[in-house]
Amino acid sequence: MSRLFLLPSAHRRDSRVEEWFAARDTAHEWFSRHVNLGFHQGALLPDPAGLLLGTGHYMRHVKLRPGTNAPAPELTNLVSVAYVDIRRRLGR
Repeated sequence: MSRLFLLPSAHRRDSRVEEWFAARDTAHEWFSRHVNLGFHQGALLPDPAGLLLGTGHYMRHVKLRPGTNAPAPELTNLVSVAYVDIRRRLGR
């Protein structure tokens, strides 16, 4: 596992979970197609790079797919803007 994703409270997966996924190859393939990075109140965020997807009143997401390059500077900026926005909304 990449050291980037190791958290202090992280645990290795239970072998029963691994067996469950192995028995359901189609479910594993479906889950591995992409990851959505969700932004609560994303509909209200500025998105000059056009990364945010979705049509809900509040929620938006950025779809990240394996084997493709994520738009790093634009995504970093979007996460920073979302962080400042949610802190402002929470009064912090």
